Amino acid sequence: MKLVKLIIRILISLVVLVSLLIGIMMVAEVSIPLDNLRQPFIGTVEESTGREVKIEGDVRLTVSLFPALVMDGLQFANEASWQDEIFMSLGKTRIQVSLLPLLQGEFEFKEVSAEQAVINLEQKADGSKNWSVVHREDGKQVDTRAGEADTVQISDRVFVNKFKLVDITFTYRDEKLGRVITDHLDELQINSHDRRRLTIELAGDIDNIPYTVKAKSDLLRNLISGKPWNLDAEGEIGGRPLSLTGDILITDGSIDGNLDLQISKVDIGGLLEFLDITQGLEFTSEQVQVRADLKGDSLHDIVNQSDFEFVLKDGLWKLGSHVDKRFQTISFQNATIYSKQSQDLDMKFSGKVGREPLDLRLQISPLEAFIKG
Repeated sequence: MKLVKLIIRILISLVVLVSLLIGIMMVAEVSIPLDNLRQPFIGTVEESTGREVKIEGDVRLTVSLFPALVMDGLQFANEASWQDEIFMSLGKTRIQVSLLPLLQGEFEFKEVSAEQAVINLEQKADGSKNWSVVHREDGKQVDTRAGEADTVQISDRVFVNKFKLVDITFTYRDEKLGRVITDHLDELQINSHDRRRLTIELAGDIDNIPYTVKAKSDLLRNLISGKPWNLDAEGEIGGRPLSLTGDILITDGSIDGNLDLQISKVDIGGLLEFLDITQGLEFTSEQVQVRADLKGDSLHDIVNQSDFEFVLKDGLWKLGSHVDKRFQTISFQNATIYSKQSQDLDMKFSGKVGREPLDLRLQISPLEAFIKG
């Protein structure tokens, strides 16, 4: 009987001790400098990406129930032929690993996160892209930027549960279109706990107008492997609801798909000014729907090869005279703008000037002409 009591006490003590250790590991993070890991890590990443990699700050390991590799100032370089020296730079980068799946031969990254991300994307007139996959075979670099099919092998035994970027600045240059687009995002977060579907959260602001978007989509590996990718999103911009659905297929780097976007109470003039298409247009709409059949492998080709339909309902268009500085407001019930593969924009407008009915049909320059300014 005494022996049984002793065994029970020992087991209880072990359970308490293990629970205490687990609690300490979950709360406490012991940081261990790992500067000797810098060059092996850089070498591995350079070998797999074909890019020059730098780590400007410290490299350390935090020991807890979910150990993490922490790096400061991680940079991926562009080749000399691109305008920006850096393809992507990350501030404090944290790669957190789950221990238990390792025992089963699985790599489960509990979280991959980074702060102060800067991403520079560029596409040349010949179609080459600085973000295309670059890998090495038999010690030789294989570059798929010339338009060949990008192939990426993603192991079914590697999982990233959470991917998070905070304070993101990105630039996109399209040499053929002659446009440079720069924007800032407060936060991008992708969760894949389901392992069948992604949950995406996006937050930022456009000209001090905040927006938030939450979306569900197929796994990103569908895009990479040439399978259909479905997206369903809802959110707000400036307190106004928006919804977006889409189906995208990427084959040999070319996009083929459709999008359907709906937004309530939109300042059309402000949006066109933000896109550098026109300025000073006082144009609002209670509801806007954008349908797009997308085709192309660059922003230039998408603008010229895709079909767009813009449907505006219940809005106001304030027109001003440059001669006598007088204004006239046009109210409309419906306005539709069609853009088809480099053809002139076709606009149908039905409304009133004061009490007088007005029906207009206009044909104006192609969409590319407005985007080019």
